[in-house]
Amino acid sequence: MNFLKLKDNISDSYNKVSSFIGNNQRYQFGLFIVVLVLLSIAMMAWYFPDETVTAGGTDLMFHANRFYAIIQSIEFGTFPFYINAHTLNEYGYAANLFYPDFMLIPFAFFIPLIGLASSYKLIIFTHTILCGILSYWCMRKVTKDNAMAFLFSLLYTFALYRIIDFSYRGALGEFISFTFLPIIFWGLYEILYGDFKRKWYIIAIGFTCLIYTHLLSAFLIFLVVCITLLICYKRIIKTPARLIYLGIAGFVSLLLSLFFLLSMFEQLADNSFYFQTHPLATEIGPQSFAVRRILWGMFSGLTDQKLRIESIGILLIIPLLFRIGIKGKHPFLKFADISMICGFILIFAVSDQFPWYTFPFNKLAILQFPFRLLQPASFLLACSGAIYMTIIGRQTNRTLLFICLIIGGVTLSLKTSGGVYQGYNIYNISNTEDYNLDDLEIVGAEYLPSSIPSIETEDIRYRIEFILDRGQTINVKDTINSTITNINRVKSKLSFDIKLNEPEKVTLPLLYYKGYKATLDGKELEIKQGEEGLLEVAIPASGKIEVWYNGTSLQRIALILSIVSLLSLLIYLYIIGTSKRKDKNTIN
Repeated sequence: MNFLKLKDNISDSYNKVSSFIGNNQRYQFGLFIVVLVLLSIAMMAWYFPDETVTAGGTDLMFHANRFYAIIQSIEFGTFPFYINAHTLNEYGYAANLFYPDFMLIPFAFFIPLIGLASSYKLIIFTHTILCGILSYWCMRKVTKDNAMAFLFSLLYTFALYRIIDFSYRGALGEFISFTFLPIIFWGLYEILYGDFKRKWYIIAIGFTCLIYTHLLSAFLIFLVVCITLLICYKRIIKTPARLIYLGIAGFVSLLLSLFFLLSMFEQLADNSFYFQTHPLATEIGPQSFAVRRILWGMFSGLTDQKLRIESIGILLIIPLLFRIGIKGKHPFLKFADISMICGFILIFAVSDQFPWYTFPFNKLAILQFPFRLLQPASFLLACSGAIYMTIIGRQTNRTLLFICLIIGGVTLSLKTSGGVYQGYNIYNISNTEDYNLDDLEIVGAEYLPSSIPSIETEDIRYRIEFILDRGQTINVKDTINSTITNINRVKSKLSFDIKLNEPEKVTLPLLYYKGYKATLDGKELEIKQGEEGLLEVAIPASGKIEVWYNGTSLQRIALILSIVSLLSLLIYLYIIGTSKRKDKNTIN
């Protein structure tokens, strides 16, 4: 009898709490923020228990180097037209001209204050919070359902593949790109089903952020959007203007991204690089995984088994089982079903049973690895799971219970996988004076000029052997009548004195990228690429030589165009916002 009374009391208390939270949107969002922050703090504590940042992949050192290059360029006075001057024994590496670092800039200012490792952690923590809030906000805008937004945000933000990105892989760029997928989702919804004439700019903002974060993710999500348009072709046929406004959004996104895109294409037009002539993967098929490993990855995340890149995680699979209990219709049930099917297709595409060797899939080697498809797959399965759980929760009055179960599942997953992760700490950065940086670690060296000589071996560092062997030598053709003295590197500038009897061409210990400037006693000199991919300067007479990366005129023009485009968009948003408020006041 006491047991039945206790059960009734618990049930009554649950119903009161559930009703109170369900009827107060402010408390719903407040509760979500508290949960999100607590889970994010726990994630950081379990994955990074001390002051260092660790990872199992070399990507960590690559991203740490490009992150450090930002604050260096600010201190050197070369920002925003710079390259990574300290990398490769100060030969300089222009990763930022091909791999955007815009989203890292605000955090770089913290490096002198709290150290490199702590600033790097701040990126991870901040983008986890941002990802959670944007996921909640965008799903709420589409579904008008706070519970659905709550569940989706937790499932997506703490999806196992996203966690593996910043930890096991150390893939900071792709990790940050997760933050902006919800904006693209909301924007695409407005184009296809919403107020496309007023809200076309949302998808433009989403893609712009993605381009300035991770170009491969932007390309992948662009393909996903194209497939979505094919699936929803009836909406386009019924209202062709939707496609026009989507085109406008794409054009605006390109204008906003000109600073990065034009800078990159300028380099590509001037030279060729290793990612073109020595790609890491000429085919994407060999990078796929056995089906058994894909299946293993679908049920991982809650046990102390090893971490693997090809893991989608069981937390995204379990909520899909709620589909079995759903009967009748729901506004978003069809979307959830299609998302689940597409999500599983993407997961299957990671396996070696997918036809990667046949057209058109064999043309996607640019993606490098099929497991990148787990990013959109995580998003789609999180959508489906959140919708299914919310529908069942409404029917059974257990929405709050389901949210608590997901919170518990996420907590267990983070704690368990965080403990397993400690066994993968191969690379690390710290807050010490040199930050434990390896300036030779540039992963696949994709952005080296193609003319840099190399002999392929199993060790990927064969690509930089020439630079290591060559050292800091400044080569002149006439070694008898030419004398070089007072060689010095101050900040990002290389300087030396040269004494000549006749004009000379000098090869410097600097990788050639368009944008370098060289002067002889203040007068500009001609620069070109030498035979071995290094900077060659034509020197007409004796004097003091100074060489540094100065950027190009096109880079400066592109920056101005992007700023003007941004200001124009902000003015447009202000105008339509004012117009919308006037319309509301007129109705009232």
